Amino acid sequence: MGKIILMTKSIIISIILLFCLVSCIESHNNTNTTTQSSELQIDKILVEGGSSSLVGQWLMRDSLLYFVDSYVVGIKEYSTQGTFLAQHIGQGRGPKELIQPAWVTTIDNENKKFFIMDTNCALVEIDTDYEILRNTISPWFMILSNSFGSSDLNNLLNNPDPDVPEMYDYNFECNRMISHKGRLYLPVTTEHIKYNKFSKGRIANNYWKNSYTFISFDLDNIVESKKLFGRYPKLYRKKHIPAFSDYDFAIYEDKIYVSYMADPMIHVLNLEGEELCSFGVADANIKGKYPSSANFDDYEINKNRYLEIFGYYDRIYADDNYVIRSCKRDDGNWIIQVYDIEYNLINTYSTDSRLEILGKYQDYYYGNMGVDIDSECFILAKFKL
Repeated sequence: MGKIILMTKSIIISIILLFCLVSCIESHNNTNTTTQSSELQIDKILVEGGSSSLVGQWLMRDSLLYFVDSYVVGIKEYSTQGTFLAQHIGQGRGPKELIQPAWVTTIDNENKKFFIMDTNCALVEIDTDYEILRNTISPWFMILSNSFGSSDLNNLLNNPDPDVPEMYDYNFECNRMISHKGRLYLPVTTEHIKYNKFSKGRIANNYWKNSYTFISFDLDNIVESKKLFGRYPKLYRKKHIPAFSDYDFAIYEDKIYVSYMADPMIHVLNLEGEELCSFGVADANIKGKYPSSANFDDYEINKNRYLEIFGYYDRIYADDNYVIRSCKRDDGNWIIQVYDIEYNLINTYSTDSRLEILGKYQDYYYGNMGVDIDSECFILAKFKL
């Protein structure tokens, strides 16, 4: 991420290119803490990654696992045993080809299609036969309005307005997007010089209080269907901690589960973005005593070091049995918290490393545990709960 500039990243690119259950309505806040954890019995699957950049995203669809490279065009398909099965999508301008690699990808659980946001922030829809159904070509944030012109741009530069979609672009730090029933949900942020999370004081206070965290839209009609929603929890207005402002989200049965790095609560929203409830148990080994950042340079220099030193709440997953959240403790150890469908914490498991759950097939969950650099292998996880 570059230094803060005089306008949002999306505006620069634009210039260059010109219900829920009734019980969920009440708050399920839980301020209790937990320290005990049992060890999760994980079968590790090593997948050779020498032909890839080793940087990308793992996804799961039914009994198949997919690796989508962030630097090389293509989708690699694997069995649940880690056996390579096929390569899909080549680089080029022909059928079943893309020019740019995917930055973030999702699979719609209902229609099974792939939705890709490439490195230029164009959106691509791919069916189950790997036919490219559409490609926006342009970044999605350039298609939010039919009439946003130079006068609107100048006004936005001088008078930032969090309710204007053109203020925002994709929040790359969150590295997630979700397609649910054909509608895309993306995390968003803004780096407007007068409205951002880095400039401590009034500018950051306004950002934490009033900026949105998500945008959703239907690819068939982005302009008319777009909707901004979601706010940062109040704790971000109490202390200036942009290094711990990332968040993750999952969608299951028309509920959006959002987990912020510094917040022990999991926030449950409906598809309209209205908060239905929150629940969560703070881990006693995540004290949350995060250092405040003075400015952008402070944030940029220290963020990675802070993430090594301090614990935080990480990835989230939801299905018909559980809501599962991974957490890094202050001592560097990783755990997952497992909540039941009534949002009660039923167990805490320790894991060797960060575990991002990809999905479930038959009785087993599958997850990504990172990369073994020495052997150039991906480490996938298989386990039961």
